[in-house]
Amino acid sequence: MKNVIVAFFLSTSLCLTVANANEYRFEISPVLGGVKPEGNRGLEDQLFYGLKFAVRTNSDIVQKVRVGFEGSTGVKAEDGSGNEVNIFRATGNLIHEKAMTKYFRFYFLLGGGFEKLSKKVKDIESMFYGNYGLGLDYYLLDNLSIQSEFRHGMRVKASNNSNPPHNFFYSIALAYKWGEIAQEQVPENGPYLDIISDKMPPPLMDVEEVSNLGDDDQDTVLNNMDECPNTPRGVMVGANGCVKSMTLHIKFSSGGSTIVSKYDSQIDKVANFMKKYPAYKVTLEGYTDATGSNAYNVELSDKRSYSVARALRQKGVEAERISTVGYGSSKPIATNKTEKGRAKNRRVDAVFSY
Repeated sequence: MKNVIVAFFLSTSLCLTVANANEYRFEISPVLGGVKPEGNRGLEDQLFYGLKFAVRTNSDIVQKVRVGFEGSTGVKAEDGSGNEVNIFRATGNLIHEKAMTKYFRFYFLLGGGFEKLSKKVKDIESMFYGNYGLGLDYYLLDNLSIQSEFRHGMRVKASNNSNPPHNFFYSIALAYKWGEIAQEQVPENGPYLDIISDKMPPPLMDVEEVSNLGDDDQDTVLNNMDECPNTPRGVMVGANGCVKSMTLHIKFSSGGSTIVSKYDSQIDKVANFMKKYPAYKVTLEGYTDATGSNAYNVELSDKRSYSVARALRQKGVEAERISTVGYGSSKPIATNKTEKGRAKNRRVDAVFSY
């Protein structure tokens, strides 16, 4: 049995994937698999086919609720009689998943089901069972994936039998997802864009002019008005002496770093500002949500900032005026406990300096 399980997961791990995983509300999956009956079950190994339906929740513990319907036909009894039975199963499971890379997700499941035989075998015609299991979700396209899964189901009813009936299930499914989860849209002229305007001047005065008036961090804002007294030299600040930056409201998919054309207006605002004020430089700071390991998130955030840098260069901003850095899931601007909050944290901030 162990060899069957290992071979099953090794074979599915060879699937090549080329897309990133977005979040979708609904999922439907035709499934094909096998069943290994164990204990006092009285049935031979069998294939099954079925259909699964899943709905994504807003919980961080139970991300999906899934129901399924499965069937096996012509299953032979082990008593040598040649008798065959048909089997119908209905299942329900709660799923907790974890993004391992941008290509696949690992998930745990817990739930149960009901099994109905067309006739009795070992005095069992129907039974409820509990099950647990694990699986891998490989993304072929943004909304299409291959799922490989293993479950262990045991009869719920107590029995004095020292070898109670139970089943091992292993399966592969093609999952189609739809109903992309809406993420909060920020108005194009929202609060982060107020620094990009025709009225934006270069630095108000030279550092030498204000150094004698009490500007310890030399950001051109006097100490008595400076709410951020230790600002690094050369960074653009507002009237209160704090760093002024712009958050680019580019919607990145979970695990993705590609910028789609509908966000060109966000890139244009930075590019136009940089062209109008050639004395300024920009540092693009990439961020992610808290999904995935720290090392993976830092790498992903770096890719996101680089994607914006490449877009700026394509719009005519000199490469030497652009720098990038990835901060991973640090410095969140919203909670990572909800999808809406995680969407806000998947961002790039543009910090200007001169």
